[in-house]
Amino acid sequence: MIILYKTINYEAILLNYQLINDNLAFFFKFIVLLMSFICLLFSWNYCEYENIRTFEYILLLMLSVIGILTIISSYDLITMYLAIELQSLCFYIVANLKFYSNFSI
Repeated sequence: MIILYKTINYEAILLNYQLINDNLAFFFKFIVLLMSFICLLFSWNYCEYENIRTFEYILLLMLSVIGILTIISSYDLITMYLAIELQSLCFYIVANLKFYSNFSI
């Protein structure tokens, strides 16, 4: 992994300097995607046990991961703010998926 990281010389500027992808952003995006996949694998049985709608849970978790990936590669403050809003909106809804629980209310 370290050898692959050192050999790749990658940089992209997107949307008029609002998003920048370089080696460091690529590395952190890889870590976030790996951890989110592991989180989905571990939470699958819990969603079935608690009767949580798994389709909505997976969709909301992936939208929050998109927000996190946008935060990682954002270069502009407005882009970062919009990504944080996308991520927090998804997490608010995920927290209320178990609406019958007093803890989630």
